[in-house]
Amino acid sequence: MALEVDIRGMPVVAKLKYLRIAPRKVRLVADLIRGKSVEQAQTLLHFTVKKANEPLLKLLKSAIASARNNFQLQESNLYICKISVDEGPKYKRYMPRARGQAYEIQKKTSHVTLWLDEIVKKPPKESKLSKGQAKKVEKIKKVDEAGASSSPFANARVVDEAGASSSPFANARVTEKYDKIEEKISKVDELRSSSHFANARVKEGGEPKSEEKTTKKEKIGLKPTGIMTQKPKIVKGIKRIFKRKSF
Repeated sequence: MALEVDIRGMPVVAKLKYLRIAPRKVRLVADLIRGKSVEQAQTLLHFTVKKANEPLLKLLKSAIASARNNFQLQESNLYICKISVDEGPKYKRYMPRARGQAYEIQKKTSHVTLWLDEIVKKPPKESKLSKGQAKKVEKIKKVDEAGASSSPFANARVVDEAGASSSPFANARVTEKYDKIEEKISKVDELRSSSHFANARVKEGGEPKSEEKTTKKEKIGLKPTGIMTQKPKIVKGIKRIFKRKSF
């Protein structure tokens, strides 16, 4: 048994699948309660002497419970706007007959779908907030009215304090966290105002930098001149053999 929400204006749908009763027999009971109010349908199903009345009564009660709990609808204002019985898969059995024959027996199943709707449609009720949720909403509204302050973490701090628990250490942890972040931001600002970043800004503006690049000739002059850096010669072929052995 499955409960679903129908998007096409019918609020509550209940389904019963793979019922081990033939759909022809289930339709006899479904035709009795189609279009009736919920209270009339329950009385009819209680006093009907059919095999399909018990599963259909159980399906109707589950649809009423779904309408009451999930959609906040009143039971007295509900009626069965639609009920359909479709054929499900068949279970096949065989009976031995004369001259070695086997006759097929079909055990039919049915799928039942039931729709509930309101007799007099009413606007939906507004959900009430708890006291804790209302306080959080008020604090967030105050933050929005005050606007964003100079510190980039001010609004986040107020929201975290609103969501903090009543323990005396919760608010202290929140303030310590944002104080550390603000210290890091101040350090980054100091580094930006230092000489390294100042030279980069001058370069972007088009003015010459204070530190000029050394030319290739100056770099060559910086190398030590006293030490001779010559690569060893590699001897190949027959000369290499004669160099090793004396004949």
